[in-house]
Amino acid sequence: MEVKIFFPAIAYKTYERLKDEKLFKKLFRQTKKKLRLLGSPIPRAVLTHKLIDIEINQLFEDPIVKENVTCKKSCSACCHTQVSVTRDEAELLASKVLGGAMVDLGRLRLLAEAGNESELFYQFSYEQRACPFLNSEGACEVYENRPSVCRTNHVISEAELCETRDGVEKPVRLLNTFKADMIIMAAFKTSQENGSLPFMLWKALKRRSKSTNEQVVIKA
Repeated sequence: MEVKIFFPAIAYKTYERLKDEKLFKKLFRQTKKKLRLLGSPIPRAVLTHKLIDIEINQLFEDPIVKENVTCKKSCSACCHTQVSVTRDEAELLASKVLGGAMVDLGRLRLLAEAGNESELFYQFSYEQRACPFLNSEGACEVYENRPSVCRTNHVISEAELCETRDGVEKPVRLLNTFKADMIIMAAFKTSQENGSLPFMLWKALKRRSKSTNEQVVIKA
């Protein structure tokens, strides 16, 4: 079965633009090498997140960045858009679900039905499109283990533009996270499979249910 290539749009755009520049080419190759040395998906996801956080934290050392980023706590508009993850990240999230992390399994299963198709995803209502890890207070239940693309999504335009209640993603200005984007692309190109968060997580949970007898998670 052919696996559909599925890359996060912003990171892929950065990669295509900078892949031949010496600094970014070196970062991309070094990241792929580090990830390939790890033989297990969860450590690969954890390392990817660690490397991304280092780059993002460096950006936020600049007071101008802090001042201009409009993302605030409990601002969850972007959590109603389609998020892509690697298989490694899906395995990490599945392990957290099995470990007791709160997740809306009904919404997860519904969104998984859209697969990787954005047109199908945006046919769901705004409320249905909420990330299965988004709680009633607008907070992420797996924030420390959130996907790579969530770690790099920092808006510097009006927060209202993030709204997608009408099913349309509007153009927003984002903080340039070029180095982190190259790390993301290294992870996605190293991964066995990539796709939307609900689709990949549902598949990861089903794989684990077959090998661990924790089928209650799937049936909930």
